[in-house]
Amino acid sequence: MDGILIYRSLSGEEVQQAVSSHSKGAKLFFEPTIHVHDRLRNLMSGTIQLPEESKDQISRKLIEEFLAFGDLEILGKTCKEHLALDHTSIWYYHKYRIFLEMRSQQYKIAEINMHLEKFDRLFVYTSNVKDFPLPDNVQIITGPSQKKLNKASIIKYAFLVCLRAWKGWFQSRKITSGQKHIIISKPKTESVYMSRQTLEREQDDFILGYLMQSVDSTFLFLDDLAPPKFASPLTFEINPRHKTNRKNRTQLNTDYALLRALFSIGVLRNVIKTQKSLKRTYDKLAQNISKDPYGQILKRLKRLHGTSIYLAFKYYAMKNFFYKHRFNTITTQDENNTSTKVILDAAKSNDITTIGIQHGAISKLHMGYRFTKSDRDFGGMSDYTLVWGEYWKSVLVEYGNYDPERIVCTGQIRTDIIQYLTGGKVNKAQSDVASPNVVLFATQPQPDAGLRRRAAEDSFLAIREMTDVSLILKLHPGERDPEFYHEIAKSLDVTNYHIDENSDLYALISTCDIVLTCYSTVGGESVYFDKPLIILDHLKQDYCGYYREGVAFQATNSDELRKFIQDILSKELIFDNTAYEKFKSRYAYQIDGKVVERCLKFIKGVA
Repeated sequence: MDGILIYRSLSGEEVQQAVSSHSKGAKLFFEPTIHVHDRLRNLMSGTIQLPEESKDQISRKLIEEFLAFGDLEILGKTCKEHLALDHTSIWYYHKYRIFLEMRSQQYKIAEINMHLEKFDRLFVYTSNVKDFPLPDNVQIITGPSQKKLNKASIIKYAFLVCLRAWKGWFQSRKITSGQKHIIISKPKTESVYMSRQTLEREQDDFILGYLMQSVDSTFLFLDDLAPPKFASPLTFEINPRHKTNRKNRTQLNTDYALLRALFSIGVLRNVIKTQKSLKRTYDKLAQNISKDPYGQILKRLKRLHGTSIYLAFKYYAMKNFFYKHRFNTITTQDENNTSTKVILDAAKSNDITTIGIQHGAISKLHMGYRFTKSDRDFGGMSDYTLVWGEYWKSVLVEYGNYDPERIVCTGQIRTDIIQYLTGGKVNKAQSDVASPNVVLFATQPQPDAGLRRRAAEDSFLAIREMTDVSLILKLHPGERDPEFYHEIAKSLDVTNYHIDENSDLYALISTCDIVLTCYSTVGGESVYFDKPLIILDHLKQDYCGYYREGVAFQATNSDELRKFIQDILSKELIFDNTAYEKFKSRYAYQIDGKVVERCLKFIKGVA
């Protein structure tokens, strides 16, 4: 018997082939995130679902292998040293991206092997299985190439870079010797949130906003616009925030430093030198690495060579800028993000103290925060990291090999608004939904697309029959596709929901009845407001420790989720107040309205 696994949208001809195969006895299975053609919808034998424990095992094993790769010694040097870029390593810029890609592919290989036990032959419609050997009775059917460059995106981005660089020239004239501290700002991190001064909704950085509004004249904002994905079918759109400095802050666009570096012989010489060195390094490592997954990692590093050269250019361009303009500190959130880290590394090479501020949940399963002792000695992390509380510090020390003396507990910046929200000055969130009971679902752009869809489906199914409950979805700022949730709700015939794009997150938390999430930071933040918390944890990983700490009810499917919601609303389930207070002290340090004050004091005093 034949089996057909479908991981991508099919052409009309492929749909006809699948229908014909089904008529001959073949069984059809679909990856749950794809759109199923109407002709195939009723022919499905099921979805492609790898057991959650198998995914967990694959993820944990791969993390250890990635950590080992960086420290793998070849010809007297570790791989990260072979891949060195001046005072840092290209390895740090790609490891998280490659990890996510390889994990996804290993999931897929495991799913294929799982189905091979049931069928004589497998036909797999996919565009994302490369380099992994498969049995002869598995036929991979790839679709048309998706790697075509989006010319419109390229043109728009090029125009925007030139515009921002031109404005940067004027901005650079205003840099003074009194400006000793840099904060990296990013257009993509702006979201609606509540002003501490006016208690009205406004746009600003949803992590650092209150800090950025409190700095003095010794601070300069370095505005960094990361390039879009030029191979994406979605065209890059220019918005007002890309072009203007609406807050009238003392700002410099990084585009100015990059464009100016194009005319620097020294920068170009270093980039050419790096390009040649990396090509020799790939060959040297390939001759001495034969077994997987190390070989697979190396192949992907080679494929990212073009990106590596761009990052080398950005590194040397920013290093040149920091050499000419002397600063004491540079601070950012999401410090291990590639586009940001390259700036920090350039600053560090000029003896500028680098400071990362915690922007979200940190877990032992988050590859972005996993380092080895060798990485620490090599300088793979920021000089200092400001975290929300002792728990997060313990994770970084135990699993990330961070130096405990370099981690400072300050509390979470956003909590500085809580005293206003709980003090009676704000009575309700400005939401379009009016319902006796509100469940707030804080969504996430989960790397595992299957789990992301499953979380949405279970959330909708749980409240579908509850006439007195509304589900408010507050999308993560990294999610730009509300239609994804609308499509799922429509397919499940769910109408008692609303996607809120206009309200402040904390205002929503303060006025909802239940908070629901998978492993979002919002889960911990709901505890700050003494709100009942449910985590939808299909893998039972308890990623953020909410269930272990006794502050969350753990659901693994829609039925369990529905029961928790009903029992909480009927008061049969009540959160543990003692556990909540303990959680706040461990996870949030102090919720006293003075987090910004502590952060600024540290930044100005560390140098």
